Amino acid sequence: MIKIQMIMVFLLLCLTSSSIIYGADPSINDIIDTFSKIETVFKSYSFYSNLIQYQNNQKKDEATFVLTVDNENSLALYLSPLVNKGKIVLQKDQSYYLYFPKPNNYIRISGGSNLFGNVSHGDLLRPPLLKYYEIKEYKILQDDKGEEIYVISFTQKDEVTNLTYYQKVIYFNRNKQRIEAIESFSRTGVMLGRIENLEFEVINGINFPVKTKIVDIRNRDVYTIQTNSQVKITQLPPKFFTPGYLSNVAKYLKLKLGVK
Repeated sequence: MIKIQMIMVFLLLCLTSSSIIYGADPSINDIIDTFSKIETVFKSYSFYSNLIQYQNNQKKDEATFVLTVDNENSLALYLSPLVNKGKIVLQKDQSYYLYFPKPNNYIRISGGSNLFGNVSHGDLLRPPLLKYYEIKEYKILQDDKGEEIYVISFTQKDEVTNLTYYQKVIYFNRNKQRIEAIESFSRTGVMLGRIENLEFEVINGINFPVKTKIVDIRNRDVYTIQTNSQVKITQLPPKFFTPGYLSNVAKYLKLKLGVK
């Protein structure tokens, strides 16, 4: 039923779309400004994130993380399952790292590699859009409620060389001032991922997604629900988002946030 509803909504969007616009539109500048505010709402903050994978609407697997984010970097500490507890995924600039508490070392990984179920490291830890991507084109659609949806395509800037996703397509609800979906593509135009924001919480005037659906592009019967909670401003050491600090992260977050 969910799959059928998704298809019907997509078709409705296509049928009710307004003319495609690639020219000047004052509204697009306001939207880009909103994206900037979303990415800089806090200098640094933390939150808990629970991921549950489903197959045919049946729970299959689960993992929990505590995430820390600043304006350019992000980090996720595994809390569960027990077999992964203490592992850390770091996104620093264009690079990703995976830290192992035993034997206390880290390796460099791809943002497109698997993190959990159908979720990639780049799905959980996303580099700031406006730093690495530039707007290419956009169009305006209307959903079944008559609300304007700006579908904005971004491509990597020329100087970017190491990010997994070449193109990002953002679905922005102008009426509600929120990002409702993000699609990621390869350089050849192949869709590699889709994220749908389902529920939001207003934090400092910004619609922060607290419930997200991460779709498996290869198998629509498989998806992951991400639930975020306990969002708070968190002061972090200057070297926090560096590979050399990873061995200290768990201890710091335990003292700072009470993470167990």
